[in-house]
Amino acid sequence: MGVVLFNEEHHTYTLYSADEIKELQPVTTLLKCHRVKIRAEIKTSAVLDIEGCRWQLSLYDFLDTEDADKFMVFHFNKGKLKVVPVIPLELRHIEALLVCGDTGWTYSEYTNLPD
Repeated sequence: MGVVLFNEEHHTYTLYSADEIKELQPVTTLLKCHRVKIRAEIKTSAVLDIEGCRWQLSLYDFLDTEDADKFMVFHFNKGKLKVVPVIPLELRHIEALLVCGDTGWTYSEYTNLPD
């Protein structure tokens, strides 16, 4: 089993086997498949932190000029692939995190930000 990834910089597709994926560093990318844009995260850790992936995918999508239609994590563990759909964060959480980063505040979902 393998995964095909599109490299936007070089406009190439590459098929990676499960063994090759183990050698890759975790990566966030935008895959385009049948006109559907998928913000994808490749993870090779033993334990998958979905909430962390949710934040990372949402932040990358906010910062990118092209919005994704879906978020997914490709999790490789012990030679097996698990594809996990991820629900994006609401925009207000990403905006609040960035404001906190600029002001030095600590973000929590209960942070009250000034207008």
